[in-house]
Amino acid sequence: ERAIFETIAELPIQFVAQAQWIFQEAELFYVVNENYPRGNLLEYMKQYGPLGSIRTSFYASELVVALSSLHSAGIVHRALNPSTIMFDAQGHLVLSDFTHAELTSSTVLPPTIAHSWIQNSHMPPQYLAPELILGWAHDTAVDCWSFGIILCFML
Repeated sequence: ERAIFETIAELPIQFVAQAQWIFQEAELFYVVNENYPRGNLLEYMKQYGPLGSIRTSFYASELVVALSSLHSAGIVHRALNPSTIMFDAQGHLVLSDFTHAELTSSTVLPPTIAHSWIQNSHMPPQYLAPELILGWAHDTAVDCWSFGIILCFML
């Protein structure tokens, strides 16, 4: 996990949360991000409802920039959902929460581990790609699946 944050810190990735501090205590790993007082996309949608096509297009383009940069760096988010998309002080999207991210191009999780991972992730299942649910080999396509579900959610 630390390698992911170090990779992100080394790259000029727009619309991606940068860790302010990273530290480890025994087996626990801590990441302190910038504060996002405008909250996340899920909270926003609960309060204001659908974004409409113009704002959805704007935010979708920012999310594409973030995901393209991450994928080019070999990072798969794997837990993309409205609660991991924050708003910065200027109202731009910031992709956060890399708890379940990985630096590999393809990973296979045995079904029992995949099931455990999904239960422990507290991620809404509707945003999970079928490959993750079934424990199959997966790559950046799982983020694309989640992105599509998020687009539908925003509209």
